[in-house]
Amino acid sequence: MKSALEYLGKSLTNSLSYSSEVLFEVGETKSMSSFELEMTSWAMAFYVFSEIELSLPILTKNDLDEDFLLKVSEFNNEQLMEVTQSVFDTVNEEVSQGVLIPRVRGHILRTVSLLNLKLQNHLDFVEKFRASPESENSIQDYFKNESEEFKEWMIRFLEEEDQKDLMNQLV
Repeated sequence: MKSALEYLGKSLTNSLSYSSEVLFEVGETKSMSSFELEMTSWAMAFYVFSEIELSLPILTKNDLDEDFLLKVSEFNNEQLMEVTQSVFDTVNEEVSQGVLIPRVRGHILRTVSLLNLKLQNHLDFVEKFRASPESENSIQDYFKNESEEFKEWMIRFLEEEDQKDLMNQLV
């Protein structure tokens, strides 16, 4: 059974895909303002999603620390908002008077694709530890697929919190 968060997550993914399509139509049938509006709407929807997500209980596996999983969720949300901000920064710095050159379009599209990838990773986390109590994957399996940046952050966090037992389980 799908949870409301899973449906919201799918909607966020579809919205990013549509934003990419709008970006390709800028200069033909759409204006740059259309893309900015789509991304602004996406950012507001993601904010609502993250607030709902953070209010749900975390479904812990293998006696893992709930605070740790909450920090992971917050880290993922921060990363997504940073990438979203970089999309807006690029638009503000590189697009003058609504004219979008191909190099900038490619740069924005790459950033939106990165945002979509990070969103997918975060949605996997949400599904495994917040939405689906019957999830069969362990947290160790989940963290094996994370980026090096995330793994470094996780190790620093666990060392700071003096969670050596938890670190040995995950690394």
